[in-house]
Amino acid sequence: MPRGAAASRRPDLQASARVWSQGLAEVLAPRIGPQAARAVTTFIDGALLHALVDGRPPDTTELAAALAALTGPPLEPHDQEQAAQRR
Repeated sequence: MPRGAAASRRPDLQASARVWSQGLAEVLAPRIGPQAARAVTTFIDGALLHALVDGRPPDTTELAAALAALTGPPLEPHDQEQAAQRR
């Protein structure tokens, strides 16, 4: 079960789930911007939960298309610096 889903029922896991989500968003933000990073983090959590409910791994083509839609084109180096400064 993804940490976020488990944390919804187990308060002792909430801090760990927040660290995971925030850490992933921090890693992604310099490349895609903070708003897209939060969207990707939320999407990944949902995709993992969906895979658990379906009992099968997610389709990588569908995942790639969804991530591309969420992130848009990669940020140019100058834009990456500005995104990092906004954090």
